Amino acid sequence: MRAMVVLVGVLGASAAVTTAAADEKKACTEAYVAAQTLRDQHRLLAARDQLRICARKECSANMQGLMIKDCTDWLAQVEATIPSIVFEATDGHGNDLSAVKVTIDGHPLADKLDGSALQVDPGKHRFAFDDADGLAQVESTIVVREGDKDRRVRVTFGTSRSGVVTPAQPKTPDGASGTPTAAWVILGVGAAGVIAGSVFGVMALNDGSHLNTQTGCPKACPNTALPQIDTLHRDQWASDIGLGVGVIGLGVGVVLLLTSHGPEAAPAAVSLDVGPGVVLLGGRF
Repeated sequence: MRAMVVLVGVLGASAAVTTAAADEKKACTEAYVAAQTLRDQHRLLAARDQLRICARKECSANMQGLMIKDCTDWLAQVEATIPSIVFEATDGHGNDLSAVKVTIDGHPLADKLDGSALQVDPGKHRFAFDDADGLAQVESTIVVREGDKDRRVRVTFGTSRSGVVTPAQPKTPDGASGTPTAAWVILGVGAAGVIAGSVFGVMALNDGSHLNTQTGCPKACPNTALPQIDTLHRDQWASDIGLGVGVIGLGVGVVLLLTSHGPEAAPAAVSLDVGPGVVLLGGRF
């Protein structure tokens, strides 16, 4: 009788092990099939969950190594193509907001924004953003592309019943703006003008010295000296224009640098007109 009880216990344990193995094998097989279907439907997050099941070592043992390589390879491919978004939320004054709940197609996605990337399935999605401080809800439809990692999207809350969702742009470094850039450009033009004016001034001096020593000008200039006189006048005119542009450019550039006020300074619009004996510098600073 005792031997029979032991035998029954062994058979029962063996049956339990066999049933568990069969259930495990079934779970591995179902995960293998479901992962392929979900992947074809571009439901990458759900496909990843199924691939993680059939890529386990338990499935490798129960399936005798079959399909395990497929699941492992597919898992790596799916993880590489799952897109992600980094949302940046600000109020109407540009202050960062973190207590913002996000839903995707009516389902919860995040309870707050902490700067981390949120993984989503590719495709067209409707996002809604709710601020804990009671600002009006912001909604936006975004097409998420497969393989698009860490895509940055900025959410701007307003005090009215409206908000804006825009692609986030790289932040401008502190102190950078359009005005200092224009100032350096104008300073460069001014420096070039001074150099050019100086060069033509030296040429004009040489032309005048040559006329004085070779032709007797300016007291008695022969007709043969007219081409040299024209050259002298052109060099003098070019020197005056170059120096004028240079002095004005350097002055305006220095003023812009001294009066710029960091990131909120408006970009400068500058125009430069040069004519015979006239240099006009105008614009908005």
